[in-house]
Amino acid sequence: MRRNRFVLAGVVVVSLFAAVSLRAADEADHAAVGRATEIFKWINFAIVAGVIVWVFGKLLPPVFRKRAEAVSSAIANATSAKAAAEAQLRDAETRLANLQKEVAGLRAYAERESAAEVERLRALTQSDAWS
Repeated sequence: MRRNRFVLAGVVVVSLFAAVSLRAADEADHAAVGRATEIFKWINFAIVAGVIVWVFGKLLPPVFRKRAEAVSSAIANATSAKAAAEAQLRDAETRLANLQKEVAGLRAYAERESAAEVERLRALTQSDAWS
């Protein structure tokens, strides 16, 4: 259907061109030739503009669709990366908040272990001394 419209439009343009050409050839008046030249310029502009619009109408929508999909996927990837980074930040902040408690617990454990080791060594030394 669209192709038929383009063919019909082409036939109409060629017919107008032929009619204007015949009229300009018949009239010897310079003003008529100038007017015909102006009409030819407008017809030429309409043809070129129509071809440009048609070409861009055929070629650009898939390009725009592809770009829109790329932007959408980049936004989705960035959103998931941001959520992962925020979760990692919360985890690091939690560990940092508990670091003082953890250090205090490790020190207490180390002191208990060292005291137990001292007692074990004393007991071992006394048992060796009595033997």
